[in-house]
Amino acid sequence: MLSVRLLDTREFGEHEELLRTTGVIGEGAMSRQLDSLVDVDVAVAYCGPRPVGCVAVRPQRRDGHLVADLRGGVLVGDRGRGAGGALIDWFCDAGIEELDARVIEVIIDDGVGDDALRHILSERGFVAEDFVEMTAPTHELGGVSLPDGVAVSLLDESDLPLAAAIYGSAHGVRADVDHAERDLLAVWNSPFVSRRESVMAWRDGLPEGFAIAYRWPGDPEDLWIECLSVGPGDGDGGARVARALLNLLRSTRDGTRSVSTGVTAAKSVEYERSGFEVQRRWARFRQVFVAG
Repeated sequence: MLSVRLLDTREFGEHEELLRTTGVIGEGAMSRQLDSLVDVDVAVAYCGPRPVGCVAVRPQRRDGHLVADLRGGVLVGDRGRGAGGALIDWFCDAGIEELDARVIEVIIDDGVGDDALRHILSERGFVAEDFVEMTAPTHELGGVSLPDGVAVSLLDESDLPLAAAIYGSAHGVRADVDHAERDLLAVWNSPFVSRRESVMAWRDGLPEGFAIAYRWPGDPEDLWIECLSVGPGDGDGGARVARALLNLLRSTRDGTRSVSTGVTAAKSVEYERSGFEVQRRWARFRQVFVAG
């Protein structure tokens, strides 16, 4: 008989072997590992009284939208008996009911989770998209050039409606401008946003593209591009503006050694042409839940 239960943090110690075997925690003393489990929900699947698998969820919650880093698994001898599916069902139920989520996204790093987990998510209606983290070193400011007629200014909150129109067009959600504006406002209001490095590109006074940059506390020498979108432009105009924005963001700043971003696998080639290299890969599984 399968059951799934959310662990109390005080129970982590007695499940240490399971947490290590499934990759939820790594090597080292359990006392140090507990620091890595702060703000992580861990659920365990039991076959009768025996723990057979677990899933660890590090959630980010925002206005009915749940994004979660997911890791864990089922013990080898207990696979194929429904424990993995029960754990994912628990995750979805927690997201929909307890967190009141209407959109759930699961992020799985390359090498974290196996094909069985991906299959389980796909069976439950999650659609996968592959992402790539790209990084490039900074360079001297003198190497920056802009296309003819293009000017760049710092992005201001008053520019967000204009940026949302570009963002919506680039992401195929032109009909829902309000949704695009809400998404960008959430990105803009993050505590990690670097407003002195987020920029807007203009051509003849009209918005042409923008980039919102973050500074992660754990990696202060890297500038992270959280969002970059450009208009279609004429011919290769949009691509030229995008390359110019990337070039500008890569210009040398005190204490910055690199610039990174996450893009879909399909777009990674364009970033490679701009001097970025692949650092890691991950898959994002996304599902929209419609309120009943």
